[in-house]
Amino acid sequence: MPYIVKARREPVRAHGPDNPGELNYALTAAIQEDPLGADGGRLWEIVEGYLVGKDPSYALFNEVIGAIRCAQLEHKRRRWVGSWALKRLERLLYREYVGPYEDQAILKNGDVI
Repeated sequence: MPYIVKARREPVRAHGPDNPGELNYALTAAIQEDPLGADGGRLWEIVEGYLVGKDPSYALFNEVIGAIRCAQLEHKRRRWVGSWALKRLERLLYREYVGPYEDQAILKNGDVI
């Protein structure tokens, strides 16, 4: 769980995260504010907002999945509600962004296996 400085917390909530640590924070804060409403809608908005304007790349998708996964593990560790929503979010991201990106990379570079 990233512990971002208090001065950045409100800007992250209002305008979105700028880095993977802030992404983890934004996802965690969204779940903590509305644990039962964290069915993916608000979480998906946060992730898509983070991706906007960035070129698709393995590194980008890896940092987003890493932030989601770390948030999920911290939720489980603390026995907080919401890890299920993060797992669902991770699968959605892979289906909507990562899988198609991987398919294009295979066509361009050939499969590695």
